[in-house]
Formats: sequence, structure tokens, C-alpha cells
Amino acid sequence: MRHEKNNFSEKTLIFTVFSLIVVIILFLIAYPQTISIIGSAIIDGWATQTTTVSVTIIDQDLNLTVPSSGNVTPSDVDVRSLIPVITGLTPEWQINLTLRGTPLPVDWTAPSSDVAGTGRFEYLEIDVNSSETAGGSYTLYFNLSQNTLGTINPSNVSLLQFNSTSGNWNNLTTVVINGNLDPAQFYGIATHFSRFLIGSKPPVERSGDSGGSPGESGGSAGGGSSGGGGGGGSARESGTNISLSKPPLPPRIPDEREETIPEPVHRPGNYFDVSLTIPSRYRELQPGDALIGEISVINIRKIGAVTVQLEISIENEVGQVFFSKISTKVVENEITFLEEVDLPPDLSPGYYMMMVRVTFETDEAVAGYPFRIQGEKGALVGGGFWQQARGQITNPLFYGAALMAVIVIILGLIALQHRLRSRVEPPTLGMPKEQLKVTKDRLKDKKLDSTELTKLTQYIRKRSK
Repeated sequence: MRHEKNNFSEKTLIFTVFSLIVVIILFLIAYPQTISIIGSAIIDGWATQTTTVSVTIIDQDLNLTVPSSGNVTPSDVDVRSLIPVITGLTPEWQINLTLRGTPLPVDWTAPSSDVAGTGRFEYLEIDVNSSETAGGSYTLYFNLSQNTLGTINPSNVSLLQFNSTSGNWNNLTTVVINGNLDPAQFYGIATHFSRFLIGSKPPVERSGDSGGSPGESGGSAGGGSSGGGGGGGSARESGTNISLSKPPLPPRIPDEREETIPEPVHRPGNYFDVSLTIPSRYRELQPGDALIGEISVINIRKIGAVTVQLEISIENEVGQVFFSKISTKVVENEITFLEEVDLPPDLSPGYYMMMVRVTFETDEAVAGYPFRIQGEKGALVGGGFWQQARGQITNPLFYGAALMAVIVIILGLIALQHRLRSRVEPPTLGMPKEQLKVTKDRLKDKKLDSTELTKLTQYIRKRSK
């Protein structure tokens, strides 16, 4: 009996330790990790120097392959909520994004007060598996929630980059796309990749003779007659109000709340007419899915059986072509057929048009129908579901409640195991069950002989241990 008790205790201990390990793993997944790295460096072949570095990593998105479009969208939900897209990249590059949080990483140089203000929203690091990134023009889109901004005006937000050669931080060209949305949308233009800071601009001292905003001429904003103005102003074209201090805005990031469904296109030609319809089940797809359209071509002039050229293409709302296919068909009166297109796997979410152009000599008929690319969906189970849920649940109380629920479940399982173990039928001490039952019955009648009484006494003593 004592051996069975020890065996039970060992199993309980193993189960408890395993359960605690599971709880710790869940806790590390739910919260940012602090990783301690210990490295050894050999000096002169004899001495060994050991250094401990604490590196705080909030989130990472590693080994992202840049598609043919040159625009990369992070796959990690948390990274994508801050950096939705980076454009201007070279296809086939491998890019890594690491979020370091708001405190200054211990191995980083702090920006000086004349470069950055007091607002420090996110330190991040971007690196590429290429040494030829310098001198480029890469647009980093980033978002900041209104809660994060607080009292800081969106126009006072800047993207800063660390120059490893000079050891200084530099303010990059930063533009507010829409500061009224939540999150507010921005972009900055970088010439290479290294360490970045999304923060606030330093305070600007205004000159006493100018009531204009920083960066504007001291003269009238009306422009042509003010001449050079009060100084420190941005360059302006003669006789116009076009500012040259900032580059033009790139295409705005589509916002689902402002999306409008494009209208179908139908432009018949002189000799032929064409129509295109996308069945309802194919009007909302994922990147890489198969798109099917029903196409009808009509010979409206009845000029006999002739060969026409058909061009099938996939375009966005500004006419950028992502797929094109040219074929020929013989049309005598009317033909109707289904056209299947495998969508490119790197299409961004939004509306697109499936277009068909029918060309006969110099005559052209055009038709188009819209469809929508949905955002990437996480898996219903496993890591994909966790990533999606973690991006939607931001209240830390949820993780605390989940952790407590797991602990309660584990304690309940341990208690249940104890209860089930206590119900195990005790051994019969060498007596068959039938004989033990007879012994109990005779005990009630007080008809036990000395041998039976001795065995029963031994049984009671061992049961009480």
C-alpha cells in the first residue's frame, strides 16, 4: 500500500510540474518577452570575458519575401497594426521587422532633445538581406492610435532614423495621411534600413516677427508679392502657392470604412459588343484564389465568322495591371464562355476589376466587373487563430483572467485525480472477494473464529496506515 501511495505522489508531482510548464508557456506567449543573451569572447586564447545583454523584443516578423510589386505587408498582426506596408523595395529581398517597444533599448543611443521631442511611441528595427539598400527611396507607412497620440498633434509626429556612421538620429520626411482617423495614418521616406523611432518632433522656437507656422515664409502666405520674406521659409514657385518642401503624397492606404464599390464597365465597339459578369461566389476572394468570369462576345454587325483578339486583365482602381492574358476567338454570331484566372498571391486587400478587351482591326469593345480581395484570414485553430485573437484582444485583464482560469482548471484536475484514486477498491489481503464478504457478514453476526479475527485485524491496521 505504501508503494502505491509513493507511485501516486510521483504521478501527481509530474502532472503538476507539466501543468505549470504549460501555464508559463501561455504566459510568455501572452506578454512581451525579455530575452537574456549570454555570450563568451576569447581574448588572447586564454582569458574569457562573459557579457550579459538584456534585449526586449515586443514582436517580430522575420524572413518576409518582397513580392514582384515591391510592396511588403507584414504577416504578424501586431507588427501590421503599426507598420501596414512598406513600398519601394526590390523584389525577392528578405526583410525582418522587430518592434522594441517604447523604452530605449539598452544597447541603443538615445536621440538628443534637439532632434526628438518627449513623445516616444515605438522603437523598431528593419533589416534586409542586401547591402545595396543605401541611396534608395523606401516609404514606411505607420499607424498610431488616438489613445497613443494623446495630446500630441498628428502634425507633430516624426519618423526618425539612426545613422550608424555619424552616431546621430535624423528626422525623415514624414507626412500625415489622415490624422483624424483612429488609428491616425502616416508615412515616412527612408533612404536605407537600420534603427527607427516613431516619436514627436522637438519644440520649435518661433521668431518674434513672424506669426506663421514653422517652415513657412515670414511674408504673406498669399505669396508672389512677399518676396524673400522673414527667413527660414520653404521654397515656393514664383507666382504660385505650390510648396516644394514636401514630396507629393503617394497613393493613400485604402480604408475599408471609406471603400466604394467600383461600377461595372461596358463600352461596345462598332463591330462587336462584349459583356462580363463575375458569379456572386467569386466576388470576394483571397490572394492566389481562382477567379471565374462569364464572358459573352456578340458580332453586332453580322460580318461573318472572323477572328478577334481577347485580352483578359486584372487591374486596380487606378488602372495598374497585375495580370494580363491575350488569346483569340472566332466569332460568327455570339459566343459565351467561362474564363478562369489564378490571382497573383501578393494582391493587397481592396477592390479590383476583371477586364476584357475585344479587338477587331482598329475597333475595340471593353467590359469589366469588380471583385474584392479580402484581408488575410487566420486559421480557425492553432497559431493562426491565436495571432488573430491577440491582435483583437488588447485588454491585459483578459490575459490575467485566462491565466487564472487555467490555474483553476489545473487545481480542479488535481483534486479530481485525488478523489478518483481514493475510490480504488482496497486489496483483499489474499482473501477472495466472496470470502471477505462472508467475513463481513459473520462479523455482523459476531460468529468469527480466531483466525478470521486475526486476518480482519491485520486488514484494518494496514488500511489505517
